[in-house]
Amino acid sequence: MKRRGLYIALGVAMLAGSILLIFSDQLFPKQYDWQENYLADNDGPFGTYVLHTLLAEQRELVDLNAPIADALPLDATAAPASYVIICDYMYLDSLDQDQLLQFAAAGNTIFLSASVPSQTVLDTILTPYCPDSLFRRPNTIPAQQVSLRMTGSDREHNLSYRTQKYYEPYFWSYLDEDCFCPPFSSQLDTLGTCSPGGVNFVAFAYGEGHFLIHTTPLAFTNLSMKEESGLAYTEAIIRQLPGDTIYWDRWSMTSASFNREFSNGPRRYGPGPLQYILQQPALAWAWYILLGAALCYLIFRTKRRQRVIPVLDPNRNTSLEFLQTIGRLYFLQNDHKKLALEDMALFLSYVRNRYRVPTRTLDEAFAKKLSEQAQVPLNIIKKILLLNANIKSSSYVSENTLEEFHQHIETFYQHAT
Repeated sequence: MKRRGLYIALGVAMLAGSILLIFSDQLFPKQYDWQENYLADNDGPFGTYVLHTLLAEQRELVDLNAPIADALPLDATAAPASYVIICDYMYLDSLDQDQLLQFAAAGNTIFLSASVPSQTVLDTILTPYCPDSLFRRPNTIPAQQVSLRMTGSDREHNLSYRTQKYYEPYFWSYLDEDCFCPPFSSQLDTLGTCSPGGVNFVAFAYGEGHFLIHTTPLAFTNLSMKEESGLAYTEAIIRQLPGDTIYWDRWSMTSASFNREFSNGPRRYGPGPLQYILQQPALAWAWYILLGAALCYLIFRTKRRQRVIPVLDPNRNTSLEFLQTIGRLYFLQNDHKKLALEDMALFLSYVRNRYRVPTRTLDEAFAKKLSEQAQVPLNIIKKILLLNANIKSSSYVSENTLEEFHQHIETFYQHAT
C-alpha cells in the first residue's frame, strides 16, 4: 500500500509538471540575462547581437571560434583587414599573442574593447620604448552615467548601467597618462573620451598596422545601441576599422564574474548542450521534472540502504613538509647563508607575483617602487636589501644575522597591503 501511494504521488507530480510545461510561456515570460556577457548571439541587454548583425550586413564578418594562433591568418591580404574583440577581460597565451602582433604588423588593424585590455600584449609593445616600465591597468571611476564623445565631435552618448529596472553605479575604465610610459605616450592618438573620467579610446601604429584600444565595452551592447546616440557613436568607431573583412573573436573572452586581479585567466568556452536546454522553457521544465523524479527515486530507494561511509584521513600538505625538512637540514648543517638566500628567493617571487615589480636589479629605484606598491616603509625594504647584499658577499653567516634577516622579511609581510 505504501509503494502504491508513492507511485500515485509521483504520477500526480508528473501530471502537474506537464501542465506547467504546456502553459510555461504564459506563466513564465522570457527573462533576459542582465549579466555582462558581450556574446554575439545573445540578444539580451549586455550581449552584442545588434552590432554583430550590423557588421555582418556591411562587411565580410568571420567568427573566430578557436584560438587566434589557429584561426587568425598570418599573411597580409591584398586589402587590410580588422580584428575585433569586445569583452570584460581577454585571455591570450604566448602563441595567440605572437599571432596577433604579426597580424597587426602585416598592415591590419586590431580593435580591443575591454575594461582591462591584455596586459601581456601591451607590455610586449612597450618593451622597446621603456624596458623597465609595464603597462598599468586602466583607472576606474564610480558613476551611474558617463558621457562618451569622439574627438572632434560635439555629439555625446550618455551611457548608464542598468540591472533590470534599476540604474546602479558602475566602475568605468579610462586611460590616464600613467598607463603608458612617457617615451611611448607621444605615439598615441586620442580618439575618444568619457566624462567623468578621461581618455577611453586611443590608437597607435604597430608595424604596418594599427592598434585601437577602447576601455568602455558597454557602449557596444544591445542596450546601448538601442538609443540613437549609441548607434551613432558605434558607427563612428566602426568607421575607424579599415578593410572589407572583420575577424570577430569569440574565443579569447573572459567574464567579469571570475573577479580576477589580472587580465589573464581561464578562457570562456562555447555554450554546451545543458545551457541550450535551460534557455528553452519547454526543455528546461522537462529537465527539472526529470531531476525531481530522479531525486524522489533516490530518497525512497536508498532509505536504510546507505552503506557506512568510512572515515578518510585528511590530505597532507607534503609540499610544506618538504620545505620544513629542507630548512631543518640547512639549519642543522649550519648553512645559514643558503637558508637566507632561499628566504630571499621566496621574498622576490612574492614581490613579482603580487606587485608586478621587476626584481632583476635590486637598487634604490626598486626599493622606492616596491615601497609605493606595497605601502611598506622604505627603510624596511632598504634594510632587507642591505642584509641580502652582505649575506651574498659573506662566506659565513651567523645565526643572529639569519634571524635578523628573517625578522625584517616578516616585518615586510606584516606591513604589506
